[in-house]
Amino acid sequence: MKKREDFLYKFRLIFAAGLVVALAVSMPGLAEDGSNFPEVKEVVTGIYLNYQEYNFEKVYNFFHPAIKESLSQDKYLTFQEENHGNYQLELSEIKIVDIAKIESLPGKFDRYLQEDDYQEAYEVSLNYLLNFRIFASGHEKEVETETYIVKFDDDYYLIWDPSVIQEDDPGAGIE
Repeated sequence: MKKREDFLYKFRLIFAAGLVVALAVSMPGLAEDGSNFPEVKEVVTGIYLNYQEYNFEKVYNFFHPAIKESLSQDKYLTFQEENHGNYQLELSEIKIVDIAKIESLPGKFDRYLQEDDYQEAYEVSLNYLLNFRIFASGHEKEVETETYIVKFDDDYYLIWDPSVIQEDDPGAGIE
């Protein structure tokens, strides 16, 4: 009987140790939900709330200086105001799904920024509901997108692709 109790005790101890190791190994994945990046979450929330309230000048103020060199504030504001006026865009149900620290920005931003223009880069996955009108007909679209944020000299900046201004797409430039 004593051997069986010793065996069960050892089995439980090994099982518990294995469980602890398994949980410890899986924890880094759980931490990547964005909770480790509250500053980034705050910046993205501010950007989308300002966009939702049509405060395009405040959104522009979040742009990285290198993006501002490629896109004047007047051109950005004109684009957003025309886009909003033409399509009556409304964002709702904005939800940050994940925030991940990435090694570098996607290649589409290479013509605007070099890696020495930032110390850290983040990809923010989010969802929102986009309502818009085309020819007096209302439409609704669920949008899943990525927004890019960089940290440079202790400040966080939005990385936005100015080439979307040439696109003829309802909601272009929201991401």
